[in-house]
Amino acid sequence: MISKIFYKLIGYPVLFFFWIINSFGSVVALIWLIIERQFKILIGGLIIDILATFLLGFAYAIPAFLTAYLIGITEKIKNEKKAFSLLALPLILDYLILGFWVNWILGKMFIPAEINSIPILLWWYIVIVGPLMYMASKEPSDHIGNLFALTYVELLYWLLIVNKFYFYVGKSIAMTILFTVIFIIVQLLLTWRIFKNDRIAVAPQRPTQEIEIQ
Repeated sequence: MISKIFYKLIGYPVLFFFWIINSFGSVVALIWLIIERQFKILIGGLIIDILATFLLGFAYAIPAFLTAYLIGITEKIKNEKKAFSLLALPLILDYLILGFWVNWILGKMFIPAEINSIPILLWWYIVIVGPLMYMASKEPSDHIGNLFALTYVELLYWLLIVNKFYFYVGKSIAMTILFTVIFIIVQLLLTWRIFKNDRIAVAPQRPTQEIEIQ
């Protein structure tokens, strides 16, 4: 009951916010920055976006290969918790890469004093999520890993922006580490049941059982 109330009060507004930003943020930022003649920011963002698509793709290959390797090992481990804990290793590596990516962009971000900060914040947000959205478009739409990765980057970016420009609480790196730990724990708790069900689904059948071919 409490979780449903919390989701209605917090979850829906957050989802609506990101839907608005993801749907119209790039257009608003692009037009606004063109009017302000901030072409260096526009061109710089586009170049970074293109390069990041390839670089993040290569970086993501490391945890992907590690996951494929560990899956073969976990199939031989009967203890579900031990097997699941092994698969958390590439997950941590994933978020180290994403956390570095967000913080690197924030470190390069420059807001000229003569213009409003809104279009720049929107533009660099699009630059950050752009490569991830492109890579996600190449995967099945229900790929849960892409959903978590995008959610992590979106929340982390705006959390660090609010912390940096409005309500300073601590250094960005410290905030990133704390948020990442919390996010990984939440994701592991949410995916634990999926992991258990998948292991049951792929468990070897007894020889005496008939297996129906779909």
